[in-house]
Amino acid sequence: MEKINLCRERIDFDGQQLLDNSLAEFTSTLNDIMAPFFKKRTNNYKSCRSNICDDKPWFNAQCKDLHRRYINCLNIFNRLKSQLNHSNLIRAKKDYKTLERRLKREYMRTEGNMLDIMRLTNPKLFYKKFKRKASSKHAVPLKLFHEHFKSLCSSDTDAVLDDSQFHNTDGECVYEELDREITENDILKAIRNLKRDKSHGVDGILNEYFIEYKDVFMPVLLYIFNGILQSGIFPTDWAKAILIPIFKKGNVLDPNNYRGISLVSNFGKLFTSVLNQRLIDWSETFDIVTDAQFGFRPGLDYTKAFDTVQRYMLWYKLSKIGIQGKFLMVIKAMYSNVTSCVCVDGYCGLSASKYYVSQFNGTS
Repeated sequence: MEKINLCRERIDFDGQQLLDNSLAEFTSTLNDIMAPFFKKRTNNYKSCRSNICDDKPWFNAQCKDLHRRYINCLNIFNRLKSQLNHSNLIRAKKDYKTLERRLKREYMRTEGNMLDIMRLTNPKLFYKKFKRKASSKHAVPLKLFHEHFKSLCSSDTDAVLDDSQFHNTDGECVYEELDREITENDILKAIRNLKRDKSHGVDGILNEYFIEYKDVFMPVLLYIFNGILQSGIFPTDWAKAILIPIFKKGNVLDPNNYRGISLVSNFGKLFTSVLNQRLIDWSETFDIVTDAQFGFRPGLDYTKAFDTVQRYMLWYKLSKIGIQGKFLMVIKAMYSNVTSCVCVDGYCGLSASKYYVSQFNGTS
């Protein structure tokens, strides 16, 4: 925790580059500290199971208890490296590993006997278990995916429109509810909505960090989130997305038959979910969203409509209904440097586009 606090003290909100560099140092330190407690995700950005029992079917209740005891002793030793804590850690590890090895041997012996029986009684099923799986590599080249998603995300910049009337969106705060300081309750409410086993963005931060250690990280989160809201500077890494093409149906060679899944920073998503809840509460309190605007209510997905929204018109509309001051400033900063890259079979291409309204959690 001492390292985290030192990095937090070095976070600088005086400029984009200073914030990006200092927050990158903080993020790197956080990942280094948290990595031993969570299973590492692979570089192909696929979801990874965090439960140690998922890929060890021989685990029983006793083994789980010994594993939890071992992890608890490890955490205690990392906090206070004393001789007593070290002895407790060695003993807990030995008990856990001894039982796990015995259970694994018994499981493998049972599985071997079952396979022998299957080979004699059901040869077709037996050989099917060892059949080589078909390659999951995409048939569409990375460059073609890049061009496809770029065309979807880019707005029509050649459209003839007098946009001068839409640029005057800078104004003082109209509703103090939107610009007030972010509180511990705001963040706790957002953390309660986080889901486990979700893929991470370019910064490698997992939701589990905040779910499991919310009390430890709360002072840091308050400092960072309020610093961003007050300065109006949004971290560049939080605005980077990884696009994963997911095949739907039809011709596998046609990129139009793929749906893009966008992976963004979980750290950034936690911050934007706080803003989103604030916006929802404000709009309901002042009856801003009418019944006719049902597409903007929670539970309904109209995200396709945002792919080519002219941003300056959106900022103008928000300003006209009273969303101004620091809240609007940080939203504009959020979308000022949005980039995304397509990732196929572990290889990532160039940025797809900077000209679309990204689907950040809670703000789209």
